[in-house]
Amino acid sequence: MANVKTVQSLCFSPTDTTRNILSIIETNIGLPQATKIDVTLPHQRDSFNGKVQGDLLLVGSPVYEGSIPWPMMEPLRRIEGEGKYAVSVAVYGNRSPETCVEEMTKLLRKRGFKIPAAASFIAEHSFAGRESGGALEGRINMNWRSRRGSVNRSGGRYPRIHRRSRSRGF
Repeated sequence: MANVKTVQSLCFSPTDTTRNILSIIETNIGLPQATKIDVTLPHQRDSFNGKVQGDLLLVGSPVYEGSIPWPMMEPLRRIEGEGKYAVSVAVYGNRSPETCVEEMTKLLRKRGFKIPAAASFIAEHSFAGRESGGALEGRINMNWRSRRGSVNRSGGRYPRIHRRSRSRGF
């Protein structure tokens, strides 16, 4: 990889998490950065012609149901590798990246890229962020109980939950 002089990122990032992770990776590589390619919005995907400027391309996508989100597929099918290097980056929230990294890597290889590495990062799930307004947090805190009891929202204690012995068949 001695001939790598510039790094560029291509991302689909509806909640900005994938974009932020790619930006951190891109900065820490320490190479000059080419213009970022963002394919999050429909007009951005439509205007992407498949050409990349960087010698090393970071391709980032969130994981939807264990796979690449369908809006990201069209830019990946259009991209031209021309023997350049690419790194697949999958960002998932609280479950598993499943086959997303492998799918991206396979697509990038088919499009003419050399793949020196791939990565998956866990990040805050989109349901837990500002989009949800913390609605789930209140429900989880209010309904959570432990064996020793916990403090409920009004400051009182929930009753203890006692488990019956499994040896008695319960």
